[in-house]
Amino acid sequence: MKRDTQSFYNRIFSWSDRHLSSEVKGDPDRHLRVQIGLFTTFFGAVVGWGLIAFAVPLSEDPTTLYPYVVGLFLSCLCGLSIIKSKSATLGLEGITILVAGMSILSTYNSGGFNNAAITLFPIIPVYLATFTRPRMLVIGTVISILSLFVFWYLHLIGHTFPVIVEQTPALWFLVTSWEVLNAAGLAFFTQSRFRKAFAIYQQEIERRTKVEQSLRHTQQQLRLAKGVAEAGSLAKGTFLAQVSHEIRNPLTAIMGTIDLLELPAEPAVREARIDILRRSATSLLELVDDVLDYSKMEADRIEINPKAIDPALLIEEIERSYRPQAVEKNLDLLLEIDPEIPSEVIGDPLRIRQVLVNLISNALKFTPEGSITLELWKHTLDDGREGIVFGVEDTGIGIPEDAHSQIFEPYGQAERSTTEKYGGTGLGLPICSRLVSLMGGQFGFETTDGVGTRFWFTLPINANAGTNHRHPTDAPISSGRTHVLVVEDEPLNRQVVGELLESLGHQVSLASCGSEGVAAYKKDQPDLVLMDIRMPDINGMEASRLIRAWEAEQQLPKVPILAMTADVELHRVAHYGEVGMNDLLAKPINREKLEQAVRGWAIRHHRTPE
Repeated sequence: MKRDTQSFYNRIFSWSDRHLSSEVKGDPDRHLRVQIGLFTTFFGAVVGWGLIAFAVPLSEDPTTLYPYVVGLFLSCLCGLSIIKSKSATLGLEGITILVAGMSILSTYNSGGFNNAAITLFPIIPVYLATFTRPRMLVIGTVISILSLFVFWYLHLIGHTFPVIVEQTPALWFLVTSWEVLNAAGLAFFTQSRFRKAFAIYQQEIERRTKVEQSLRHTQQQLRLAKGVAEAGSLAKGTFLAQVSHEIRNPLTAIMGTIDLLELPAEPAVREARIDILRRSATSLLELVDDVLDYSKMEADRIEINPKAIDPALLIEEIERSYRPQAVEKNLDLLLEIDPEIPSEVIGDPLRIRQVLVNLISNALKFTPEGSITLELWKHTLDDGREGIVFGVEDTGIGIPEDAHSQIFEPYGQAERSTTEKYGGTGLGLPICSRLVSLMGGQFGFETTDGVGTRFWFTLPINANAGTNHRHPTDAPISSGRTHVLVVEDEPLNRQVVGELLESLGHQVSLASCGSEGVAAYKKDQPDLVLMDIRMPDINGMEASRLIRAWEAEQQLPKVPILAMTADVELHRVAHYGEVGMNDLLAKPINREKLEQAVRGWAIRHHRTPE
């Protein structure tokens, strides 16, 4: 019902919108006044003509009604003029003046106070307020009151007012009814517009409230994000400063030891200095590996490569490699292995070793006296599967309780004083935790401040694992002098690798780019090719393709090509195999790695099978 009433009002009051210009519709105030003016003018003209027609038979001299005929005609012209935006204001003021003038004239010509036209006076301020500006409202209201005062004064002095129309009850009814309907129409129209405007304003207020709430929520999120970003930036800045410190320490030892090696010294002293070089380089390599591993973890690019391993043998090798450091610090390095541990399980030996090395390095760093114990136990996991537990227990400084939640956060350590005293980047434990999670295990610790700490991690096992796959190092060992082609664009690396190979008794050819490497292979046909990947001319993979294509064209056996690179991610290694490379020789490279590579692949006069 309410919708039907609203539709009825819209049909009555919105018909004028089809004739109004966009300039008028664009101004809400003018649009409202013009709509009321059009409605009142044309409907009022119809009623006015009807009243004149009704008054003609009641008038002794119909010519006295001509001013009203002219007034209605001029009102219609003003009504037409307000459709145009430029003349709308003048048209509305003209309508108001004509209505007020005809009301005053009708009152005078119809007997003063004793006539139906007197009912027009209350509606004049309504017209003025609706159609005109505030100044015209004040002026019109003053004129109306003065006119009434003049009529009253003339009545007091006995002035005789003309009576051009007999004041019958029917005339009073018609005129008064029209004024009532006119006022009701204005009231209905303005009420409808006010409700519509109120609804629009209410919707706008609600919309702005929602927008403000959304903005406040967004600002709060931005403040939180800014806080997190600033905290992360501060933490990373601190981390970079710490990494710089950790890098400079082994570099200082390396550069200083190089200077010392230039001085004459006893063989034992030179051996000790060489050992310092080796340990410093190893420390630097571990630091770089930690940083690279964590960056890969943040990019979700760490992959697990499981294979058959002997866990007891793995932990024994680690114990042997760290025993000299424990002895140097006067620490007891103990080994506890469950006799029921299977001799062969499936796991990633590289990642397991990385976790254990990190844990034992921390134990050596934070244990001033006492012992360190490496543990390996059989264990039943929460889901009922068989598993094994690796553990590293020390009698060191322990971890304060309030720092338990921080040690697994990247770029952080338990205390700043600890960092300053013991060094480190704070990436070791986050890396260990993430690696264990990727391997399907659990990582945890128990600690007592000032007494010691035990870190442990569990891994599921498959005791029915098959035998290890045959690796290149299982190939027949070559004998005699081997011709090796080294393709490397970095001059220092190329020189060092060449000299190391020569120290092993092999013949070496050197090439500084991919195209030189391809040409050197076609000329000399060596027994083994060590190929760098990233080179400015053509990269190592393209050079390998060219070598394989030339071998197929010449119907020659395939020479072993080893990718000698630091790009050791699994997806990259797969691409190396696709272009015909046989294996990976990961940088950094030492004499032992080179010896294993040559012995494993370069079989002179007898090329290895595919």
